[in-house]
Amino acid sequence: MTEFFAANQNMIILVGLISGILGIAAFGSALRRWYRGTPTAVTVTNSAALIPARRPNLIEMNPSEFTVWTSELRETAYTEPDKLHGPALIALEDKITDLTRQLANPEEALAQQHAIIISLEEKLSRFGNDIGGDRIAAAKPALEASDYSIADDIFAEIEAREEIAVQNAARAPFGRGEVAEAQVRWQDAYTHYKRAAALHETTDHLESHARMTWRLAKGDEAVAVNEKVLALVKAEFGEQSHDYATRFNNLGVNMAYQDRFTEARDLLEQALSICKATLAADHRDIAGNEQNLTAVIAKMA
Repeated sequence: MTEFFAANQNMIILVGLISGILGIAAFGSALRRWYRGTPTAVTVTNSAALIPARRPNLIEMNPSEFTVWTSELRETAYTEPDKLHGPALIALEDKITDLTRQLANPEEALAQQHAIIISLEEKLSRFGNDIGGDRIAAAKPALEASDYSIADDIFAEIEAREEIAVQNAARAPFGRGEVAEAQVRWQDAYTHYKRAAALHETTDHLESHARMTWRLAKGDEAVAVNEKVLALVKAEFGEQSHDYATRFNNLGVNMAYQDRFTEARDLLEQALSICKATLAADHRDIAGNEQNLTAVIAKMA
């Protein structure tokens, strides 16, 4: 045996080295598997989700527990600024400011939370037949655990339904206004158009309302409605558009009818400037705006 080991000494050493290397590799592989299985930190990119892992019941919470909970929320929020930017960072800063306010008076802050949750639960209960009892039943305990997402989804769905209902409701009086205008019943047309605009403020509804205020010499109301039209058109088409210039002109004309000549001149000058920048030189609206501006300046002389 001694002779065997002596004769094969180098081979035995080589085998030993290989076994050692394989053993280290196996250990390293096991270590990597263990490490990969270890939970890693989660990067939060939505400041609304900055809450500790547990969700206590706010309704059952006392002020001391609320203070601990709110402190945890704020500490979690403090870890996030370096990971966020833009609107998300602003939202986070607002969140931290509000949490600090709550910690300054936890009794009052907790009472406010209770009032909000109770109010939301009451509103949800009213929609039980339309939305379904199961969804309402799921939303209420979620609210009490500071999870507002289910309730928000329900309210968004109801809002979308109601918006469609409002649009449909506004179409009827607008149609009646069109009928009355076609029959030259200005007062009836005014009443119907005004109701349509009150139900659903669209450019068409407001301009029809404005047209009837002009026909019925309702000066102050005509100016107010035309100002609303101008704001809608500005949002839709922008300030450097022919549509915006047209509404500027209409508002200027209504100002002139109220003897508000300085304001009318300024509006008509802006309308003319936009028209010249957006229309061909021979466009009839440029000539019309120039005539209106000339008439107003003559009145000021």
